Amino acid sequence: MSESPSAPLKRGLTNKIADNAFHGGAFFDAIGTKFDDLSKSDEIINADVLDAWFDPSPSVIDALKEKLEWISKTSPPTHSEGLVSTISQFRDIPLENIVVGSGSSSLMFIALRELLSAESKVLILDPTYGEYPHLLNNVIKCKTNALRLKRDENYKIDISTIKDELENGYDALILVNPNSPTGQHIESKDIEDLINNISDSILVWIDETYTDFVSPLQTCEKIASNSKNVIICKSMSKAYGLSGLRVAYLSGATSLIARLSKIVPPWSVSLPGQIAGVFALKSWDYYQEKYKETKINRTQFQIDLQNIGIEVIPGSANFLLCHTNSVKIPSSELVKKSKEFGLYIRDISLTSSFLGEYAVRIAVKSRKENSRIIEILKRSLYIL
Repeated sequence: MSESPSAPLKRGLTNKIADNAFHGGAFFDAIGTKFDDLSKSDEIINADVLDAWFDPSPSVIDALKEKLEWISKTSPPTHSEGLVSTISQFRDIPLENIVVGSGSSSLMFIALRELLSAESKVLILDPTYGEYPHLLNNVIKCKTNALRLKRDENYKIDISTIKDELENGYDALILVNPNSPTGQHIESKDIEDLINNISDSILVWIDETYTDFVSPLQTCEKIASNSKNVIICKSMSKAYGLSGLRVAYLSGATSLIARLSKIVPPWSVSLPGQIAGVFALKSWDYYQEKYKETKINRTQFQIDLQNIGIEVIPGSANFLLCHTNSVKIPSSELVKKSKEFGLYIRDISLTSSFLGEYAVRIAVKSRKENSRIIEILKRSLYIL
């Protein structure tokens, strides 16, 4: 079924994949992980993680505040029945094609360990979200190859190249769309075409954490639900402002979701998480406005970064991939100096086998915070 891992790889492929999971969140060094003084959160800019710059919808906050004491002490519905029903209603997916969990990372670890094994041959992208190569290589120990994305093409993802490579005996394809850290997006029609032209024995896992920032209409949830081999992993953290509440779901092929539903533990989403998820899904208009603002903020932020000499890869999500070669300052040094001024950005040089020492990812924030980021970066670049 799978070729030997030592077999020669075609040009553009690599099995030398950075497989340590590097995460943001260094800003908690300033706030403190025992949360003694949360007011310090106002003093820093946490642009090293991709949490929403906007608050959850007012209806989410109101629902949690109204009965916070009761919510805190009460066990949630065992299988998140109301949350699943609301996802089904607002995302137009059958109930039997949904399973929920406490964040997308939790669902990744549960689902992919069930669906793949050490014998599985898996195709991923490089660069991509570091949790996937870590899980595939270090935890499941799959035979993993990566399709190398090219900087001179802005890390564009070519569907025809993926399709051709999948003809070489793969068991699974993992896509993050839009991809992280590059921000490049594949149109849903192109993904549908790919799915229709590969074997349905190949598991296609699509992480849509950032898709809503492109357009909610770009989701492949319906495509997955009507398939035999596709699963969509949908975090509600970034696009709904619920990172701290840990809410996510999988939608996909009926047989695969039925299999996963048996191994997802009861009470997998907290009561605050379930309530927040339900009210967030009902707040369509609020979030559509925030996605529009994010696009405006991102466009101006890109211009401002370029004006201070930083190369920016145009993206479609709530972050930008930047290269600092032109200012001749390694990403590690810029990250360290910016931290001294309360700005936390992400050195991603180690998340890929080839990005090099001049790569940073910066979250898109509010216009006011983006302006602060630019000022701190200008200051840091001047000192360095």
